[in-house]
Amino acid sequence: MKNKDFLNIQRILIMKFLHIGDVLLITPTIRALHEFFPKAELVVLVNQGTEEMLQGNPLINEIMVYHRRKGCGPVERLKTEIDLLKRIRNNPFDLTVDLTGGDRPAFLGFLSGARIRVGPHPEGKGMLGKKWLYTHAGVKRNHTQHMVEQNLDIVRQIGIQPSKLNLEFFLSNEEEKFALDFFDGNGVRKEDLKIHVHPTSRWLFKCWRDDYFADLINRLVAEFQAQVVLTCSPDPKELAKVKKITDRVHEKTLNLIGRITLRELASISKASDLFIGVDSAPMHLAAAVGTPTIALFGPTGDYNWHPWCVTHKVLKRNEGCVSTGPQGCTVTKRCFCLEKITGNEVLDAVRGIFSNQSPSFSKKF
Repeated sequence: MKNKDFLNIQRILIMKFLHIGDVLLITPTIRALHEFFPKAELVVLVNQGTEEMLQGNPLINEIMVYHRRKGCGPVERLKTEIDLLKRIRNNPFDLTVDLTGGDRPAFLGFLSGARIRVGPHPEGKGMLGKKWLYTHAGVKRNHTQHMVEQNLDIVRQIGIQPSKLNLEFFLSNEEEKFALDFFDGNGVRKEDLKIHVHPTSRWLFKCWRDDYFADLINRLVAEFQAQVVLTCSPDPKELAKVKKITDRVHEKTLNLIGRITLRELASISKASDLFIGVDSAPMHLAAAVGTPTIALFGPTGDYNWHPWCVTHKVLKRNEGCVSTGPQGCTVTKRCFCLEKITGNEVLDAVRGIFSNQSPSFSKKF
């Protein structure tokens, strides 16, 4: 039975002002809100550049994009914030849900005029009195939980219990065809073992050693006759890193480095039998499309960020740097926790994942 305050919720604003992977991880919360308020319009407000994670989602009525103006003066920044607030108030909301925890969504929720405003407990962070901008902000984040569960806890405090926990990413038929055409055009048969390798992250401290990745790719091809697809973003730093890897690869691979969109990357993952990468948005995309995933973690918490609701194996070492995060790697310029992960461990993880699949799938291996 719903609280009487929730009986006339017609428009809901969900806010997540973070990065690509963070936005993808709110999709179970979006579904939970839709199921609890099936007749309400759902509008999701995200940073520019992250909206692709939600495109095609049939539960969302509108994706609202916040265009951050980097490098501009305080007057221009204020104008941007005022314009955003006007967009919100032009079509009033009954309920706002802050899944970010920053000051901006707390303010926007309060100034939106929504009678119900849900968010996380500030825990002493942000502006003074921030908690009172919400009507419901009693839940403190459990920082040992996965981010999916932390997001869901924010709406659980108003009685919403999710029926599904998996990530959701929706590809059109044309987008799915991208991967099928790519494999077909490169002579890859349906029965061939296809492994998607994405060795980079926008934060390079998360990346494994170049020579280790090169050796792994060579062994995947030579020992398992795998069709390895190598991808990375067009960012110059990532391209330079992957070039160091490909310079050491002597086996034949399929190359899409620097010339693939996020949605095309998801298409490649979905058509592949396995994804191998580091803690990154592409890793979460692979999980979202249901592809078994091997993830190499360094100084970031796998308990918060591991592949969600999909067959996976996390490889990591606890060298004491996990508590310091990237700062430890900035001092030494090396992530020893990552360097101690061996190629043999990754190959054992590949064997372990494939041996647990269905008999027909295992025949590929």
